Amino acid sequence: MSSRIKLLSLAGLLALGGCVSTQIERSAMPVTGIIRTAIVSHVRDTWKDPYSIRDAEISRAFQPQGYTGARHAVCIRANAKNSFGGYTGRQISCFAFENGVLVGGMSGAPVTAATGQENAVLGWQPFPELMR
Repeated sequence: MSSRIKLLSLAGLLALGGCVSTQIERSAMPVTGIIRTAIVSHVRDTWKDPYSIRDAEISRAFQPQGYTGARHAVCIRANAKNSFGGYTGRQISCFAFENGVLVGGMSGAPVTAATGQENAVLGWQPFPELMR
């Protein structure tokens, strides 16, 4: 399966690759501390070697295409070690939140899956909490 298709298949939570950037732009907002903490906790509990993370960045929160109300998505991109001890290269992971609670996510799409225009709209920022 191509990386573009993987990114698009975020189980209906997110349409990053196929979304018109103006739709993301209209709904993009800063990420709250609660969401940042939830992502750090989830990554520490589920990734193979969460303490190896480097080059971590976080996107702005945005409303996935087709959703209204309290559903929002946030993506991170980071480089971490896999179960063989080698770095995977920077990859995108996306998380869906409803009323500030993590309700789903998808990991493993290469950074190249998002276009330059999408990256500009998502407003990537350093995510130092994930690298501690």
